[in-house]
Amino acid sequence: MRLISRRRPTDQPPPTSWVDPTVVRPTVPPALELPVPHPGAVAAYDPATGQIKVGTGADGQPARWTLFSPRDGFLGGLVAGYAGAGKTVLLDGIVAGVVGSRIAAVWTADLTGGQSPGRRHRADWEAHDRAEVLRQLRAAAAAVDLRAAMLGVAGLAVHHPTADEPGILLVIEDLHVLLNYNGPDIKQLNNRLEAIHLAEKIVRLGPKTGVAILAADQHLTLDTFGNSVRLRDALAGGNLALLRGGEHHHLVRQVARDGDHPDPRTLPNLPGAGYLNGHLFRGYYGADNLRDATPRAVLDPVLTGHLGDDYADRHTRAAARRAALLEKIRQLRVAAGVDHPPAVD
Repeated sequence: MRLISRRRPTDQPPPTSWVDPTVVRPTVPPALELPVPHPGAVAAYDPATGQIKVGTGADGQPARWTLFSPRDGFLGGLVAGYAGAGKTVLLDGIVAGVVGSRIAAVWTADLTGGQSPGRRHRADWEAHDRAEVLRQLRAAAAAVDLRAAMLGVAGLAVHHPTADEPGILLVIEDLHVLLNYNGPDIKQLNNRLEAIHLAEKIVRLGPKTGVAILAADQHLTLDTFGNSVRLRDALAGGNLALLRGGEHHHLVRQVARDGDHPDPRTLPNLPGAGYLNGHLFRGYYGADNLRDATPRAVLDPVLTGHLGDDYADRHTRAAARRAALLEKIRQLRVAAGVDHPPAVD
């Protein structure tokens, strides 16, 4: 597969038309004309198939994202689409279903500040800077090593995630921000290379050990993936959701299991419309607004002990980061005359 690298500057808005006017768009199937609300975190997951309902297919049946199968193992995937295409809403729906399954803990990484409140609420570990994302990747790779060793001792081929020994799904939004640094800072360059190496390891060995990456970005050009063909192909080989985006027709890889080659330029002009593993669908809406009391999966004690302080202290670091941000905002408001400094006794 070859991708044409043609990145749109991030400071420019997307084109007014996301589809080539010479490409004929299909008639909107009746099943997709009206948006369908998310069914809820628990109802979205089907334990019999290991799949998550994430939307409605053109035939009116639920569109499904595979989380686990005995043959393929524990799967992540790739979601691509321009801002406004429904990428964040789809991620919210997938995460809600993963949490509702109770067989996987969700770790979220967002370096641009666009993560939804609902996803943060469901996250077992959240990261908002490169240092914290690297901690997540190192921990995920350590989980892969431990689980692989345990499988070898037990004589098993695949780890079956359960509520007692759940898997780990690391959701990385705007992947290129993490993997596409080409500046002069040597430390940042080394961090980028380490992140690529760890991600490649996770997507290669993660399916059989219950660890996966779900990545999202506006672009499918190779630089989004740190110029790693291995990473790009492994992510797209799990689950692949192509939403509206003018560059996606450059993805010439066979993306659907049935051999279809969907062209996102032919998508109906509907919010949340896309191709999921080659099949037309429209994602559910409202997952971010779900206020269910679904308990999150808790990693087993053997694994948490192996992950050490980076995992154990994750909430402490998150609280310190939030406190520092609030203090910075307070100081800016005082400097702008919006607030007054506290009185000193």
